[in-house]
Amino acid sequence: MIWLTYRQHRWEALLTLAVIVILGLPNLIAGLQAPSVIAALGIPACVANPNFGTECSAAFNQFGRQFGWTSYFSILFVALPALVAPFLGAPLVSREHEFRTSLLVWAQGITRTRWLVTKIVLFAAVLAGGAWLLAAIAPIAAQAWSYRPARWQDAFEWSPAVIVGTALFALALGVFAGALTRRALAAMLIALVAIAVARGAVISQLRPTAFIPPIVATSHVGIPPDAWVISSDYVDANGNPVGIDRLIQLNNEFFRTGSRAVLVSSDDYYAQNGVFVRVKYQPREREGQLQGIEFTLYAGLAVALFAASVWLVRRRPA
Repeated sequence: MIWLTYRQHRWEALLTLAVIVILGLPNLIAGLQAPSVIAALGIPACVANPNFGTECSAAFNQFGRQFGWTSYFSILFVALPALVAPFLGAPLVSREHEFRTSLLVWAQGITRTRWLVTKIVLFAAVLAGGAWLLAAIAPIAAQAWSYRPARWQDAFEWSPAVIVGTALFALALGVFAGALTRRALAAMLIALVAIAVARGAVISQLRPTAFIPPIVATSHVGIPPDAWVISSDYVDANGNPVGIDRLIQLNNEFFRTGSRAVLVSSDDYYAQNGVFVRVKYQPREREGQLQGIEFTLYAGLAVALFAASVWLVRRRPA
């Protein structure tokens, strides 16, 4: 059964490998070259000095001319694992039903469960290996994507836990859509929409606040410089948002009355007048926890979807 699966899907495996090489190799080479170029151009000193002059502008332009083409690849590193759902997972079962090749396998005494589980295990192993390879390349390639070091919340998407978890979840979602519809095109469309919605919900809603409740600070002072600031607003003593007109009024008073010489920051002046800052953030120390929780979520959903796919294949008539 393993040999049969390889013969059936070797071109998908080779195509996946080719995409990873085409995507990863140029970025890897550029990422290895970028640090020496950044140092030679004096960019670190320019980044440290906000009031840079024409020399720094020329250095930034030179970096952009040499490595600007790589910045678009950062999107592909994030999108590629999700594209597994429509283009690899969805046809895995649906195409077999459309061409009736599954009947030939089952007629040889191979059970439906063994047939599908073998496919799932082999595909999952190949995809996990490919996703891990992308995750290993991404931090190096990121040195060419921008002359500024990547923030940990931006590099979160390139971590092995997130890339591998996304790829496995996408595969499971595609397989389930294929087992449900038995039509390749319909399964691909459903899988594409579903993975987009799921990833959007995780990135915008679950990851920032649901996995681990963020820390709520009442001042901008003391927040770690590398913290992931999720939201920042101003509220009154009852927690109600304060309007922009009131903030402008207090800010003008702060600079006009000389309070700036006495107080550490405008936040202190706001607090004296019943307006309090509310900053929600995740410290960098939680990076590993957040990645672990997200991987567990993806892995759990993948197992559930794989199990549901096996159940559908076993229960539905050929």
